[in-house]
Amino acid sequence: GEKLKLLERTRKRDLEWGKMKETMDKMTSQLRMLGEERDMMHQNSEEVRGRLHDTQVKLTATQEELSKHQNAERVMKRNLQLQMPDEIKRVVKRVEELDKQNRELQGKLHQAKGLTKDGKLSASDPGKKA
Repeated sequence: GEKLKLLERTRKRDLEWGKMKETMDKMTSQLRMLGEERDMMHQNSEEVRGRLHDTQVKLTATQEELSKHQNAERVMKRNLQLQMPDEIKRVVKRVEELDKQNRELQGKLHQAKGLTKDGKLSASDPGKKA
């Protein structure tokens, strides 16, 4: 009887130990998977950081290039204006004013045409008679 009880206890302990070992193996496996996921996310974030850095470098270079061109354009305009006789300066200014007026008048013409078209459409539409 005593031997049987001892065998039963040993068998129960072996079962419990087996369950604990199985649980530990599952946890170890989950930890390994989480570690791999963390490593992949870290690698992805490093790649994104690298691309961001490359983009920032390109942006800075493009901004510097733009600034150089803008400065060169300003210098060129200033030099042209300094070299221009007063009569040419007046003509250039008048041309700029006329261009501005032309754009404004074109806009008004376009608006007026749009209104006229609407008017014609509603007048010629037999379903809209008063």
